[in-house]
Amino acid sequence: MTKADIPTFVESERKELNVIFSTSKIFIQHLTVAITSLLENNKNLNIKIYIIHNMDDTCVLDMTIKFIKEKYNIDINLLKVENFDFSTYRTTTYFDTTTYYKLFITRIIPENIDTVLYLDCDIVVNESIEQIANRDISNDYIHAVSELDVITNINRLNKLGYNLTRYFNAGVLLINLKKWRQHNVFAELMIITDRYMQFCEWFDQDILNLYFSDNWKEMDKTFNGIYITRPLPEVPIIIHYNSFSKPWYYVDIHPYKYLYWKYLKLTPFRGNKPENFTFKNLIFKSGRLIKRKLRMAGIIK
Repeated sequence: MTKADIPTFVESERKELNVIFSTSKIFIQHLTVAITSLLENNKNLNIKIYIIHNMDDTCVLDMTIKFIKEKYNIDINLLKVENFDFSTYRTTTYFDTTTYYKLFITRIIPENIDTVLYLDCDIVVNESIEQIANRDISNDYIHAVSELDVITNINRLNKLGYNLTRYFNAGVLLINLKKWRQHNVFAELMIITDRYMQFCEWFDQDILNLYFSDNWKEMDKTFNGIYITRPLPEVPIIIHYNSFSKPWYYVDIHPYKYLYWKYLKLTPFRGNKPENFTFKNLIFKSGRLIKRKLRMAGIIK
């Protein structure tokens, strides 16, 4: 066999995926967990991360950036939100102004980026998301996972004069930025925000659903596991600790809470303890766990 007969193998180029998170100071630990879980399970993808924030003091965030860059050798870009007035935007204890950043995404993300995956900070990625990276979104505005309680949400929004038949969760979104820019989606979102914000129960999520109506493509629910109250036959690829269930609270009994703490142990925040740990909450949580086991056994309803 001559040298010419020896086959050569060229490593295939990894699929590129732009991933966007938005965060505030109080969510940096959870952001770090989310990014760590994403990168631990997707070493086959060429991931570029963009973090949208509004912080003047980025000391803690810089620690996260340094950790991620050193451990995973990837690009992370910080994008500070400036010159946007959010003073009239509705917020709550659980939803601050960062939840609206996805509405401004075409004004924040560099124009040379055509497609992004937006992820909320209160998620963990449990497996590879290569299927998302390979989805063809060239003819669509947005790909998302349907909410569980579609009827309640569409009935609520249709009272505003719309005719929705579907409703998606905005915690995991595959977005065609190129098409958003071409059709000036940003301007239309701002009109809807100004007109209907006072009626929106789920803030940016309602606004996005009002604009896109039924003009979005559905992804499988495994890419945004929401409202999980008991173990499922298969663990979702992306677990979203949405609503009021947050794994960093001691009293929380989410069935996949342990995955949050699994990835936390890989981060600089590994020594942090659950929030709200008191003797009273210890008794309260024990009672909730007992009731769950009795329900699962069919002993109580």
